Amino acid sequence: APDLLWALRGGGGNFGVVTEMTLQLHPVPEAVYGGALIWPLDQAADAIRAFRDLVEAGIDDELTLCMNLAHEPYPDGDPCLIVYGAHIGGEIAGRRALEPLAATGTPIVNAFQMMPYSIVQTLSEEDITQRGHGLRGCWKGGFFKKGLSDAAINSVIDAFRGAPSPTCRVHFDFLGGGAVGRVDPAATAFPHRVHTFGVQFLALWPDVDGDRAHLRWVATAKAALFPYLSGAVYAGYGDPDLENWPDAYYGDNLDRLLEIKRRVDPDNIFHFHQGLSELTG
Repeated sequence: APDLLWALRGGGGNFGVVTEMTLQLHPVPEAVYGGALIWPLDQAADAIRAFRDLVEAGIDDELTLCMNLAHEPYPDGDPCLIVYGAHIGGEIAGRRALEPLAATGTPIVNAFQMMPYSIVQTLSEEDITQRGHGLRGCWKGGFFKKGLSDAAINSVIDAFRGAPSPTCRVHFDFLGGGAVGRVDPAATAFPHRVHTFGVQFLALWPDVDGDRAHLRWVATAKAALFPYLSGAVYAGYGDPDLENWPDAYYGDNLDRLLEIKRRVDPDNIFHFHQGLSELTG
């Protein structure tokens, strides 16, 4: 049903389990210009500003980047800023697109090179899936109101400096803008397409003795960012402490989601904390 497919794309797991899906793929060359740029933490503010300016100036759809504050190597290395991703338009175009970033400060690593597209898919996996396996975790964050101000950047870096353990990270999210932002926010249940920049404070720690310090760090870090956040939150990063979670997760799409929920799942088979079943009875 068209309504159900609409709801499944951003509806927070409230409608069913997808067992099969047909996807329309975009053509990507076998080899792409991918890798990572890494700066020491004392250059992180300049690099984040350069990233912001690059995005706001308008990058083409062939370039995709992610950005983290973390310890590298994870978790025993030095604190740093990591930008990783790929440009699918070849080495010359990739170098040109990344030049404003690569020329900022003095990166301690510039590992961008031509590589198989399949290798790009593993750039962010090893540290979490292997070194982070079995850790306890908590995260909080949201989307920035407008752009990414210098004050907001400084607040994020200050929070990272105060993390209680080197397994903690800060992940900058780019779930909107670009090609995503050119889709009408009402076209699917995911409503946050106009938000270009987001952030998640991700605490990871080994045992119950670390609960108090790490939970406090995540809450304090987000609270310090309150003046700069829009209040919108991606439902995939559920925050059990959110008071106005229906609006934060679903925005203007909430009423349609509730109507579909009542119609296709009247017995609330799919129910959980902060699920739409809490609003439909």
